[in-house]
Amino acid sequence: MIGRCILLAVFVLSMASSASAEWRMDDFMVFLFGSTSGAPDVEKRLNVLSSAGFTVVDGPRDILDGCQKYGLKLLVHNVPPEDVPKIKNHPALWGYHIIDEPLHNFPALKKLHDAYRTADPEHLDYSNLISLGGDYLESYMDIIEPRLLSYDFYQYWWGQNGHFTKLELYRKAALEAGVPMVLFYEVDSSAEALWGGERSYRPDNRARLRQGVYTGLCYGLKGIEWFVSGMVFEKGTSTLSKCGEDVAAINAELKALGPVLMKLHSVDVFHTEPLPRDTKAIPEDHWVQVFNNGYPGLVLGMFEGDEGVEYAMVANSNYEGKQIACMEIRRKFPVAKIERFDRKTGRWVDMPIREILS
Repeated sequence: MIGRCILLAVFVLSMASSASAEWRMDDFMVFLFGSTSGAPDVEKRLNVLSSAGFTVVDGPRDILDGCQKYGLKLLVHNVPPEDVPKIKNHPALWGYHIIDEPLHNFPALKKLHDAYRTADPEHLDYSNLISLGGDYLESYMDIIEPRLLSYDFYQYWWGQNGHFTKLELYRKAALEAGVPMVLFYEVDSSAEALWGGERSYRPDNRARLRQGVYTGLCYGLKGIEWFVSGMVFEKGTSTLSKCGEDVAAINAELKALGPVLMKLHSVDVFHTEPLPRDTKAIPEDHWVQVFNNGYPGLVLGMFEGDEGVEYAMVANSNYEGKQIACMEIRRKFPVAKIERFDRKTGRWVDMPIREILS
């Protein structure tokens, strides 16, 4: 049964190529927007963020030393390009936050990106897009030539029908540009959270977040970004809220999965019936077939690794319950062995082929 996801490695007796991007992160990104906002004690907040599984935080330059102390990286705000030499050699620096959800004035934004790249080519010049497509996305990619593609789409606030449509669109843009892709998720999936009113905790919040994260990982995400710190912490404190505890639990699994996912190149993504909008079914002649007994369906992400290893990641689209899934391997050339990744231990476990055939 699939409640979350299954990641398999299939060792085949042939070599698989692995594409590399112009720039790539060394580590899987787990980011919180507004990380220290409202914190009465910033150092305590950084300690809690580290313990909760975040790897990248944002904020002013004066928290760089604190980030280093707690093993965090900083996406720094409000450092103009001319001041970059003052901090560019700090070991906790991750990159420079330029803008969130820019509109269409990309030529002007390009000048800023170029200024940061010139001042410090070793760290990322970062902007995050609102999830528009068409000319907006095409112009951004053509003019800015980003080294990382970040966007936000909050399916439980903006509409679940758009979740896979945006993943399809942005994955295609990222692959064509040869850059990694990361995605913002809402911390609190309740509808009230969008409008900032009184909220009541949804008992199924963690399951809803899991569905979004794991189906997104099937699309080759290299990082998960969480919005926003005010929903991760109890107001005016650094105590995790119930939603924050949900995020921390998912972050713990990303800590194990991240190093594996960073080494993989996304090859394709398929869905079982009923197909979400703009997605595609598994071709009948594809070498991996997935069958499910449940609703609405499964997501199958296909990846290539090094040394002839191919990977399949299966995620459940239904946050309300488990599904029974069967996987069938159809190869014209021999399969050497199959392993399943255990997210709890962070280890690969031998999986006899008879267990995956049904």
